[in-house]
Amino acid sequence: MVEKLKSSLINMSKGVITPVIVIFIFSLTIGLFLSLTLLVVSIEEGTGNLSESAMSMTWAVFMFAQGVGLTFGNCILTIIPLGLTFLLISTLVCLIRRIKGGNIAYFTGLVVWAAINAIFSQNTQVALLDSTFIVACKSSCVYLISLLIAVFPSSSLFVSAKQRYKQICPEYIQKNIRITKRTAVILFGLYSFVALITVVVWACTNFGYVNSYFNKLGMQNGSRILTTIACLVWLPNIAIWALSWICGSGFNIGSVAQFTLTVSQRKSLPPIPIFGIFPDVVVDVMHRTVFYCIVPTLCFIVMLVALLHKSGCGLRLKNIIDKTERESFMLNAIEAATDSVGVSALITIMWTVVFSIANGSLGECRLSYIGVDIIESTRAVGHLTLYASAIALVISIFSILLICGARYCLNLIAASKSNKPVKSAELIENKTSNKSNQPLPLKKAAPRTVSSKAKRK
Repeated sequence: MVEKLKSSLINMSKGVITPVIVIFIFSLTIGLFLSLTLLVVSIEEGTGNLSESAMSMTWAVFMFAQGVGLTFGNCILTIIPLGLTFLLISTLVCLIRRIKGGNIAYFTGLVVWAAINAIFSQNTQVALLDSTFIVACKSSCVYLISLLIAVFPSSSLFVSAKQRYKQICPEYIQKNIRITKRTAVILFGLYSFVALITVVVWACTNFGYVNSYFNKLGMQNGSRILTTIACLVWLPNIAIWALSWICGSGFNIGSVAQFTLTVSQRKSLPPIPIFGIFPDVVVDVMHRTVFYCIVPTLCFIVMLVALLHKSGCGLRLKNIIDKTERESFMLNAIEAATDSVGVSALITIMWTVVFSIANGSLGECRLSYIGVDIIESTRAVGHLTLYASAIALVISIFSILLICGARYCLNLIAASKSNKPVKSAELIENKTSNKSNQPLPLKKAAPRTVSSKAKRK
C-alpha cells in the first residue's frame, strides 16, 4: 500500500513538473524578448518605459500561441503564430518523452497545464477574445495533441492495434498502405520545402517594400531588427499561403488586397512590415508556367520512383508472352492506380487541415479575414497532385508495355533472320551424321565346299 502510494505521488510530481518546466522556459524566453523589444522601442521613440507591460504581454502571447485571440483596441488578432505553436508542441513532446510517467502523470499534467493557462488569462492586461473556460479548453487541446504524439506510438494500445492490423490485413494490402503513406509524407515535405523557398525568394526580391514600410512607420534599426525576428513566428503561415499562390489559387488580405500569379494589389495594404514581402504579378508567361509546374513536376518524379522502384509498387513485365506474368502485371497496375489515388486523397486531406489553421483576422471590417480560400487552395493542390500521379501512372504502364513490345519484336526479327540458314545447315549436318553413323553392311559368307572341309582336316 505504501509503495503504491509512493509511486502515485512520484507520477503526480512528474505530471506537475512537465508543464511547469515548459511554461517557465517559454515565459522566460518570450518575456525577455518582449522586454528587449519594448525597451528598444521606448528608447528610439522617446516614450516612457514600455517594458513594464512585458509580463502581461508574455502571458497573452503564450495563450495566443495556443489559439486564443487577442484584442488591441479596434484590432482583433486571431492569426495563430504557427511557428510558436509548433515550437511549444515540440518542447512538450520532448519533455513528456523524457519525463516518463503513467496515466496519473499524464492526467495531472493536463490539469496543471489547463489551470495555469486559466490563471494567466485572468492576470493579463491584454483583452482576450475567449472566456476562461474556452482558454482552458484550447490549452487542453494543445497538451492532448502533444501527449498523443509523445505517448501513443509506444503505448500498449497502439502496439496491440498494430499487431491486430497485421493479422487481419493481407500482406499486399499492408504493402500498398505503407507505400501510400510514405509517398504522401514525402510529397508533403517537398511541398513544404517549396513553400519555404518561395517565401525566401519573396523576402529577397521585395526587400525594398519592407524597407518602405519601415520608413512609413518611422522605425529605427533596432526596432526593425527585433520586428523582423518577431515576424518569424508567422513564417509557417506565410509559407502555407505561398504554396496556395504557387499552385495558382493565391491568398487574400481581407477585402483590401489579393495576391495570385496574375493579380497583386499592394497599394491598399496597411504599412505592416511583414506584408511587404508579398509578391508582385508574374508578368512573363514563361515564368508563370514554370512556377505553376513546380509542384506537379515534383509529384510526377516522386510518383514515378514510387511506381517503378522495387521498394515501391515495382511495376515490371519481363515476358509479355507469359500469361502468368501478364496477369501479375495487370494486378500490380491496379494496385499502383489505387496507391496513386490514395496519395492524392491523403495530400488533399492533410493540406485541407493545414490551410484551415493558417488563416485568421487582423481587424473587424476590411481585415476580418486574412489567408487563403480553403476550398480553392485545397482543390488547386489536390488537382495538381492527382493529375501528376495519373500522368506518372499512365507513362509508367505504357513505357513498360512499349519496352516489352519492342523487345518482343526484336526477338522475333532476330529469330526469323537466324532460323532459316540454321535450319538448312542443321538438316545437311543431320543427314551426313546419319550416314556416317549407320552400321556397315555385312558381306554374305561364301558357302562351304567339300574341298574347304578337307583342307581344315
